[in-house]
Amino acid sequence: MIVRNYSQFVLYFLSMKLNDYSSVPEFYQHYINLSPTDKDLEDVFLQVGILCWKHNSVALNKLGDKTYAPGKWTIPQLIAHINDCERVFGFRMLAALRGDEGVYPGFDEDVYADNNLAQNRSVISLIDELETIRNSNYTLLRYATEKELNNRMNANGKNLSAIEMAYISMGHSLHHFNIVKERYFTMNS
Repeated sequence: MIVRNYSQFVLYFLSMKLNDYSSVPEFYQHYINLSPTDKDLEDVFLQVGILCWKHNSVALNKLGDKTYAPGKWTIPQLIAHINDCERVFGFRMLAALRGDEGVYPGFDEDVYADNNLAQNRSVISLIDELETIRNSNYTLLRYATEKELNNRMNANGKNLSAIEMAYISMGHSLHHFNIVKERYFTMNS
C-alpha cells in the first residue's frame, strides 16, 4: 500500500505503534514509549515534540544561557541538539526506506553541541528549524510503502526500521522537553 494522503499516513503510522517493537534496542525504547498512541491525534508526526517547544518559546527564551547544573546544555544548545538528531534520524529513515544495508556509525552529540553555534541563534529560530526538519522527514515518510517503512538499516550497530526511527524522533524531542519542564522551568520558580 502506498500512503498518498495525510489521513492515510496518520492512520497507517498510528497502526504501526501497535506492532511489536521488541527488536528496538533498549536505549531507544524510552523514546518510542513517549510517542503518542491516541488515534484521534491528527497531526501526530508533524506536531508531536514541536508544539511543546513552540507554546513555551517565551519561557524558553527567558532562560537564556542558564543551565540547571554545571556542564549541562543551555536551551539553545539543547534545541540545536534536537535539530542535529532530527537530521541524523532523517538520514537513517532515508537509508532504511531505500533498502540501504550499509552500516552507519553513531555520532558524538557532545562534539556536535560544542560546534553548533547555538549561542548565536534565537530560541524561536531554532524551534522554526526543528519544525522545518520535521516537515522534511514527514515528506520523506508520507509516500513510502508499507514495505519501505518496515525496511531496516544499521545505525551504530543497531538495526532499525524507518517507522521505528520516526517514533524515536518524536520521542527524543519529548524526552528533552520533559527534562526542560523538570529541571529548567523549575529554576524560574
